[in-house]
Amino acid sequence: MPIYTRLGDGGETSVIGGVRLPKDHPLIEALGALDELNSLLGYIRSLTEEDYIINLLKEIQVDLYRLSAELACIHSPIVGKKCEDINADDVARLELYIDEIEASIPPLDKFLVVGGSELASLMHYARAVCRRAERRVVSFFKGEGVEGHENVIPYLNRLSDLLFVLARKIGLEEGFEEEYWTP
Repeated sequence: MPIYTRLGDGGETSVIGGVRLPKDHPLIEALGALDELNSLLGYIRSLTEEDYIINLLKEIQVDLYRLSAELACIHSPIVGKKCEDINADDVARLELYIDEIEASIPPLDKFLVVGGSELASLMHYARAVCRRAERRVVSFFKGEGVEGHENVIPYLNRLSDLLFVLARKIGLEEGFEEEYWTP
């Protein structure tokens, strides 16, 4: 069976349950940004041999699939269809990782000029992509009047924080001195 179906040639795509939406629909924009983030994290995983980074990023990628499915189920007409939602424990888990990493790096009281190693810079890029995904999800929720799903935005917000401290940790571990912006 070929990968192409030609079903999207008219500018529409399907979400869970077969609902067809325009490819520029806010939900599709949100899902696309999450897919971009997930792909970038996979690329970053391929560039390191550090087990803690590989395992952490894979765990996040699985979460991002769950989060994407949760969003895609919002329009699902399938009776009884329940996607596994991102929950408060997922947000708390990210906070625990952030706390552990922050305890291992110097405190930051200035704006950081992003850079350092390739891996650290890509992690900062992933943080920026995560922030964009968060904005797209907020737009989708506001535009569609979506209620519930109260852990999605906090999860993405903590994830961007986690990617930030992870980028700092990687850069410092690789021997790069942080550069700061001062007005």
